[in-house]
Amino acid sequence: MFKTIFLCFKAIINNWNQPPNIEQIKNHEVSLRVMPWHLDLNFHVNNAKYFSYCNQARFVFMLDTKILSFIFRRKFIPVIKKMEVQYLKSLMLFQKFKIITSLVEVQKGFLLLEHQIIDNSGALVARVKCQVCLLKKNEYIDHEKLFENYFNLVEKK
Repeated sequence: MFKTIFLCFKAIINNWNQPPNIEQIKNHEVSLRVMPWHLDLNFHVNNAKYFSYCNQARFVFMLDTKILSFIFRRKFIPVIKKMEVQYLKSLMLFQKFKIITSLVEVQKGFLLLEHQIIDNSGALVARVKCQVCLLKKNEYIDHEKLFENYFNLVEKK
């Protein structure tokens, strides 16, 4: 919770008047650390915690790339449609790791984001694919047309 708030303030301060960066859309990085309250009774990171890590990374990704302000200005609500996780390795207590988030695809019904969780040795720990839908008044939005405008803004700046 506190880490998310800290990351939000950091993103807002660092990118206050800067245009969206196309490189951040391809590879956005957030660094985190495993804390004792992230572990289950077997001293492994709880599987549900990986979703929480990805939520933090996705939120900061959307702040840094200005996607969140682009969406909210149009009064849309981002909703997770589906998340798939492929667990490859465990994270240990106090271990540092990073999450690389990238926008993989924009389709009519959703945005496809990929999170790669990588430990401090560079090994891939987990891969998470996330489908995000946008709603306005309980109706799905056509993402392709909407993000055509967003990417035109990014390429102009």
